[in-house]
Amino acid sequence: MNDLPPASEITEQKPVIEVKINQNDIEKSIRENKIFPHIPKINMCLAIVILILNIFLPGFGTMLLGCCLPKGFSEEKGIVCCSLVCIGILQFIFTVLIIGWIWSIAFGVIIVHTARQ
Repeated sequence: MNDLPPASEITEQKPVIEVKINQNDIEKSIRENKIFPHIPKINMCLAIVILILNIFLPGFGTMLLGCCLPKGFSEEKGIVCCSLVCIGILQFIFTVLIIGWIWSIAFGVIIVHTARQ
């Protein structure tokens, strides 16, 4: 009736994949803006406003950033603008699952970090 093996036969399984993360590599990638190259560098005041908006109205700060890109940002300004607005919309939609709220705050922190550089 009991299909479980006796406790003496149960062995601990080892993980199949081990991932080693070097903190210095992560910090270097963030410093050089390799992870999020589409986030424009903006002034700190606007970055803080975007972070506050993303905390209280998830996604709206990201959409604001998409609409307020600096003039000389890049030749792909339309694509970046559209992608940031779409990211903001997704953040707002996923707020129902709490994931969007966390994502929105994390994105706001990244924007402030990018502005500090």
